[in-house]
Amino acid sequence: MKGRFFLDAGTLFAAGRRGVMICLAGAVFGVLFNAVSPRGIDLLGPVPHRVAKGIGELRLEEAWALHKERTGVFVDARSAEEFGAGHIPGALLLPLDGFDEAVASWTDLIPLETLVITYCAGAGCDSSWDVAELLKEEGYSRVKVFFGGWEQWKGAGYPVEKEEQTGKEPKGTSLLQSNREVSRPEGG
Repeated sequence: MKGRFFLDAGTLFAAGRRGVMICLAGAVFGVLFNAVSPRGIDLLGPVPHRVAKGIGELRLEEAWALHKERTGVFVDARSAEEFGAGHIPGALLLPLDGFDEAVASWTDLIPLETLVITYCAGAGCDSSWDVAELLKEEGYSRVKVFFGGWEQWKGAGYPVEKEEQTGKEPKGTSLLQSNREVSRPEGG
């Protein structure tokens, strides 16, 4: 039978084995590329994305426990307007925009060995990470990020604090503030 091409079992097995090896190599390459890509897909669940910088990440329960124990200082990295509309009780305002201007007076109030917990709007906001890194550069050694941020805190029904409507900028850089209103959502 001229013109027909016949393959024996050995040839088919070898071709199949090469195909499997190519697929495995492609999968390994894909996983490795995903791991180093800044836009990689989260394959194992949420993991801290800046641990290499020496900044730990806190989950909601951990942040709540530290807040209840009054351990550390919570730092809101959002804008003054967002801070004034509501924030974690006792938090200090240290927005990413204007960090350089605010940090000089802020470092006089907070000792460098203090546990500092930064947060911003939520998981989609990186300002808390940026402020945490800047605080590390300023000499703060105990810096953590509450990754769930304001959205998760408020959504859990934990206490919130608002600046009174005075028409002034929030006094978030002061440790002692007399114009705050603390509220806890109904049923909390």
